[in-house]
Amino acid sequence: MSLEQKSETRDNLPVKLTKRELEVLTLVSEGKSSREVAAALVCSKRTVDFHLARIYEKLRVSNRVQAMRRAVLLGLVDVGVISRDDNEEE
Repeated sequence: MSLEQKSETRDNLPVKLTKRELEVLTLVSEGKSSREVAAALVCSKRTVDFHLARIYEKLRVSNRVQAMRRAVLLGLVDVGVISRDDNEEE
């Protein structure tokens, strides 16, 4: 198997995030900082940063924006819910 084929195969594997990683990703999608996420989940900022690092690794991205884009493409985060919540505040 060539390196190119291995890359394609790896890209097609399903991404499995833990419940806590999904909670962190959802709060980040709402625009919360690591400190705000930590307060909401009653944990340390360091723990949140650890979860984010694992999320980035699993999604093969390097920042929050890329993580959100990939999560939306994979159906891990529902953009409709985020948009509806934002509209209710107006």
